[in-house]
Amino acid sequence: MAAYLACLRAGVEGDRKTGLPAQGPPLPGIALSNVIAHREAREAGIVASLNGGALPLRAIAEAAYADTPETPAFLREMQTRAHLDRLLRRGAVGKRGDSYFIPGI
Repeated sequence: MAAYLACLRAGVEGDRKTGLPAQGPPLPGIALSNVIAHREAREAGIVASLNGGALPLRAIAEAAYADTPETPAFLREMQTRAHLDRLLRRGAVGKRGDSYFIPGI
């Protein structure tokens, strides 16, 4: 997720007219900022889900993607894990066994 967001930010900073994602159709450059905002909002939802204490991946994904229940569970969990890996590297979350938590809470 960190590399993905860095690539999106580079596209925005480079004032790209078109973004070519690994999947899906080309995106107008202006859409790159929208994708960044979407991923940041999703990550905020992941962190918010941990405010009540440690949770396993599945529960975090269900909470973070509650607005899109039609999304297949494996996709929710894959995206959530990518965000959690980024948050772990930054020290914003911790992991104990199969559960993730916010340090100090």
